[in-house]
Amino acid sequence: MGVTSRILAILVVLVAALGGAAAGAPAASADIGTEGFSYAPFTDSPTGSKPESKLWFADGQWWASMYHTASTDHRIFRLNRTSQAWADTGVTLDDRPNTRADTLWHAASDKLYVASHVWSRFSGSPASAANGARLYRFSYDAASDRYTADAGFPVNINSATSETLTIDQDSTGALWATWTQGGSVYVNHTTGSDSEWGTPYLVPGSTAVDADDISSLVHFGDDRIGVMWDNEVDTETYFAVHGDGTGDGVANWSVATVPTGWHSDDHLNLKADSAGRVYAATKTSDTFGSQPLILLNVRATTGLWSTYFVSRYSDAHTRPIVQIDEQHGVIHVIMTCGSTGGYICEKTSPMGSISFDSGSGTAIIRDDSSSEINDATSTKQEVNGATGLVVMANNPVTDVYWHTDLSLGAAPAPVSADFTATPTSGEPPLSVAFRDASTGTPTSWRWSFGDGGTSIARNPSHAYAAAGTYAVSLTAANAAGTDTRAKTGLITVGAPGTAPADGVGATTGSPGGGGSRPAITTPGGAVLGATALGRRISVTLRKTRLRRGRVRLSSTVTPRLSGVVASLQRRDRKGRWSTLRRARLLPLSGGRSRCAFVVARRSRSASYRIVLPAGSGRPRALSAVLEVARR
Repeated sequence: MGVTSRILAILVVLVAALGGAAAGAPAASADIGTEGFSYAPFTDSPTGSKPESKLWFADGQWWASMYHTASTDHRIFRLNRTSQAWADTGVTLDDRPNTRADTLWHAASDKLYVASHVWSRFSGSPASAANGARLYRFSYDAASDRYTADAGFPVNINSATSETLTIDQDSTGALWATWTQGGSVYVNHTTGSDSEWGTPYLVPGSTAVDADDISSLVHFGDDRIGVMWDNEVDTETYFAVHGDGTGDGVANWSVATVPTGWHSDDHLNLKADSAGRVYAATKTSDTFGSQPLILLNVRATTGLWSTYFVSRYSDAHTRPIVQIDEQHGVIHVIMTCGSTGGYICEKTSPMGSISFDSGSGTAIIRDDSSSEINDATSTKQEVNGATGLVVMANNPVTDVYWHTDLSLGAAPAPVSADFTATPTSGEPPLSVAFRDASTGTPTSWRWSFGDGGTSIARNPSHAYAAAGTYAVSLTAANAAGTDTRAKTGLITVGAPGTAPADGVGATTGSPGGGGSRPAITTPGGAVLGATALGRRISVTLRKTRLRRGRVRLSSTVTPRLSGVVASLQRRDRKGRWSTLRRARLLPLSGGRSRCAFVVARRSRSASYRIVLPAGSGRPRALSAVLEVARR
């Protein structure tokens, strides 16, 4: 915002204080939300930096990056939703007090990523490595409700200070970061593992920006990173798109103006939905009563942008963030009501027909004794009935955190992981397209392709280079929980000229030829049997994480083998298998049968499998080996 705009904004506040209509105020006078603890002597806004997210939802709980005054570092806090108090977990994020963070939670892998940067009021500048932006990575253990810092972290993202720095992860697993520095828009990304970062570079096609301008990014459409920034030099807003897994050259980027129709300002916050639409809450620098101030800009899957008015200059809103609730089809735009501070208010709109009511909106956080609350922050994740919506802000006069915990209705159905693959057999190199078929609206995915390859894309493709038969597993997750589906021997890659025409489990001879078929061995010890009629026995094994450190192991057997007793086996450190317990297969619809076991997560990772005994006209059959992580 320029000097003239700031002066006009101050005049609006003065008019409101004298009884004018410039800043809408709630009729009642009472605290709204929950007052937290003091962050003094931290002098800057701990919830600030408009594009950044300080909160995340994991394992049925809300967590936050918050300043711990006694240690003068930033730590992980957990919200007790009964008492509405934030509890210190004792886990340090960054021991540098003058930093701000952006958090990213990946539910399918139980990983927390935190990008922490030394804060600069305006455009960043070069700094020593000690003052550069850092990436921290933590592993979460549900049994102990504890985060543990991963070895090899933190690592440096850049060597610069900045006003903001945001991160996201693309479908190849690469982490991306963006910030402004020295009047330019920068990005960087990992080049192999999460700890290996490349060299920062200017976004191709970007031009010089003002010292007050900022940038942000979001992964969308399952295969693209989008970078947005404002430019107060030419008063435009820009959006650059990069395809996942492509290079860093000019040809790998496309840059376009977001046609808002109004002058840009350094306020923006990004989200994306499961269909690939991008939502950008932005602020204009237009300063007359009926002119739009807060905008919601929506990029359709075709690449076309639409702009919707959230509020006008007379409403005196600032610092907007946007949250998406796909379960109920609602967009939440959350802002400061009062151009330099006041209270936190919210406006909502249906996703299918976007329109926001006029006026100030609904107050969701207010300190009746000090109308200075500012800088709302929440999560990068989609919200729903299971998560509710927690919004945090702060009062810079009293140096105290505030938050609100909003109910969003009934929880969605839990995730049930499933997937398809096409083709399932062929000669190397065999390219297979995997498609998520999970129910329960998952929001994160983790694939294991059986040959050491992995992906976090929703619908990845994978190339198999070597002959063999491969088991594939998918872990899908959302706020309601996590589920894993493993398919034994799903992919068969044969040497040239030898791949079976009908895919996994093909046998020789004609059906009904009498006698049992030989078992087909797959990598990792998984075995498919065949009945006397030539039908394959498929044994799948999947895991579902439960509370209190337990895991449910569920097996589905096709064709139906009702009454057969299945054994759950665990492998010891010497590679020997032993039977833990047995269960009789129960009939399911669709010619299938099933069994399930509940096991406790151990102090180290454990390998499990299901074994079906040989029977009349039926060989012994095994599931794929399934790993259960340590507690």
